[in-house]
Amino acid sequence: MAQPAAARQSEGPPDLPLERKAGCGVALVALDRGVTRFPGALGMVKPDQRGMMRFMMQALGAQGQTMLDDAFAEGAARGLTPGQVYAAGVDDMLAAFEGISPRGRDAGERVMKRFFERCQVAPPQGA
Repeated sequence: MAQPAAARQSEGPPDLPLERKAGCGVALVALDRGVTRFPGALGMVKPDQRGMMRFMMQALGAQGQTMLDDAFAEGAARGLTPGQVYAAGVDDMLAAFEGISPRGRDAGERVMKRFFERCQVAPPQGA
């Protein structure tokens, strides 16, 4: 049985603002679901490391779900609808990447580094 968001709040970063929790939560859940639905996305990971990478993505997805639950609970307490919380999270996440050039060999690495720092989660090893 799932714990209520209030009981799990200590599991996620407590100092993230509502918008950041929502944006990070959406992105982390999407990463996990994407790898689940499209396992070929792990094609760049060495075959002997794919199991561990999949496990790490599941853990990040669970953390993202906790962040979303917390953001929606906090939003409801403030009188916001789930749609307003979601939109604020997406806007916050997109604003985080303004100014990062999509060019260059390390563009993806720079984006992922900023994402993991912003969401205060550790990137999967080998990512």
